[in-house]
Amino acid sequence: MWFASGKFPDEIPITIHPNKEPDDAFHPSSALKCARELYADMRDDLPHEKHTVDSQKTFQIGHMYHAYLQHLVVEELGFASWDDIEKEYDFNFTTEAGNPYRVRGFIDIARCLIPNKGTYLVDIKTMNARIYVQDRPPESLMEKYEAQVKIYLEFEELDDALILCVEKDSPHRYKEIAVQRDPEFVAEVIEKWETVADALAQGEPPACTCLNPSKCAARDLYIDVLN
Repeated sequence: MWFASGKFPDEIPITIHPNKEPDDAFHPSSALKCARELYADMRDDLPHEKHTVDSQKTFQIGHMYHAYLQHLVVEELGFASWDDIEKEYDFNFTTEAGNPYRVRGFIDIARCLIPNKGTYLVDIKTMNARIYVQDRPPESLMEKYEAQVKIYLEFEELDDALILCVEKDSPHRYKEIAVQRDPEFVAEVIEKWETVADALAQGEPPACTCLNPSKCAARDLYIDVLN
C-alpha cells in the first residue's frame, strides 16, 4: 500500500554495515550446525570460506535491502521504533559442568506492530526470483531460517514471527512466511551448544550430530579421535 500510494519522501537515507564483528559466541544463524562442526568453528579448525566476487555483490544487495526496509517500517509506516531495529542480544551462560559460553544475535525487526493484526518479530530474507517463485524456499534453507527465527522469538519472548521474503529481481515482490515460537526446539539447540562448550573446555571433540555424517563439514578432522 505504501508503494502504491506513490507518495514518497524527498530523501530516504540508509546506512549499511557490511562487516560482522568477530566474537566467541554461538549464533542463531548456526543453530542447525552439527556439534562437531560448531566445535571446529569455535577452535578455528575449519578452512575459512572464500567468497566469489558475485557472492560479495549479493551480500551487499542484501544489506542494502535490509536497511531500506527497516527505514520504511520505522520512518514511513511507523510500525516499529529504531530500538527494534538490529536489536542485539548478548547472553552469558554456564553449563551444568561449570563451563561458560556466550549466545549472541541481532534481530532485524524485534517488534513490528501491524495494525489490526498484532505484534510480530520480522526477519528479512532476500532471495533471487528462482527461489522466490517457489511456494517455500528449499527445505534446507527453510529449516535454517525457521531455526534462527525460533531462537529470536525466545530472545524477545514473542509467540509469532514473519519471515519477510524479498525478491531481489524484478518485479521485486514481497511475501511472508509465519513462524511460531517453539521452546522445545530451542531447548534442544541450547543443549547442543552446552555440549560443545563442555567439549571445548575438555579439548575433546563431540560426536557428529549430522543426519548424514558422510557430509559433515568436520568429517575429516580429529581422525585420531574417531579411530
